[in-house]
Amino acid sequence: MHFNRGDLYIKQVIKPFLPEARQESFLTVGFDSDLKLNLDPYSLFGDSTFDRKLEFGEHFLHFTSITNLFNIIRSQSIWMRDLNSLSDEKEFTFANTHLNPKESGTLKSRLLSLSLCEFSEKTAKDSFMWNEYGSDHKGACLKLKIHKTRGIPPTYQLGNIIYHNKKTPIIDLENLYKRHLKFKEEHGYSITNIDEILYLVSSYYKQDCFVKEQEIRLVKTLSGTSLPFRNSPEEPPLEYAYISEEGCFRYFMELPLNKATNSIIAPHITIEEIIFGKHISDQEFYTLSEITAEQYKNSFQSEPMISIIRGD
Repeated sequence: MHFNRGDLYIKQVIKPFLPEARQESFLTVGFDSDLKLNLDPYSLFGDSTFDRKLEFGEHFLHFTSITNLFNIIRSQSIWMRDLNSLSDEKEFTFANTHLNPKESGTLKSRLLSLSLCEFSEKTAKDSFMWNEYGSDHKGACLKLKIHKTRGIPPTYQLGNIIYHNKKTPIIDLENLYKRHLKFKEEHGYSITNIDEILYLVSSYYKQDCFVKEQEIRLVKTLSGTSLPFRNSPEEPPLEYAYISEEGCFRYFMELPLNKATNSIIAPHITIEEIIFGKHISDQEFYTLSEITAEQYKNSFQSEPMISIIRGD
């Protein structure tokens, strides 16, 4: 009976927004048969505005500094950081005014994010991206491939960022919350973890001042309810930074690069090309290319099978 209650809630409240959403599990809560509902992550974004299906042979771009580039190569990994650590402080809370402000920081901590761009020659030369994330054309841009053969594991979501004017409400989220309240009124029960259902979706909204990024976001959801959060042994280790002034943790995780392994739950991502900024001098480019090739060989125990070039 409770499973049917969960399905009815999803049909009336969630599906108008996320058409392919379906129930994964539920837990009865309290004496009025309210439910704590978990949605199946495999189908969550299907046929929605966030849906970003992974195709064969696709490439993505990730802009960074030279220092971070060396860290990426040395660690053989690329970092996902929690939403509290991102540069846009209003991100996530901007998207959903219905979230409990006291819980917002914890909810943001549960989401690890990696920002990517759709690959195109135009984007690889885009001045906004280089200025904003590539050290004013003196940083680097990684051309990456996420391999479809392995796909996106169920605790991750790959989706399109939706850009929205911060001065106007996000009607889809407003209507979802209204449907939630109406359902409670009509049926006498509801979902106690509506914030948890909304927090992942909210992470895919950004203010429209960032629209030039055309971001594709890979998000990892941390499971569990106790703090600090922890990962399962089958996943890449979760790393921690402790902010003593605030008495809280920041989380990050290193996604392995150039490793097609079934021993951990993570996407298979490879480096295909390294592009240095156009404002790097000829001598700097020669030195950086040489050092990058050496570090790549030492870290990955192979000759660089990638292009190392300077952008236009």
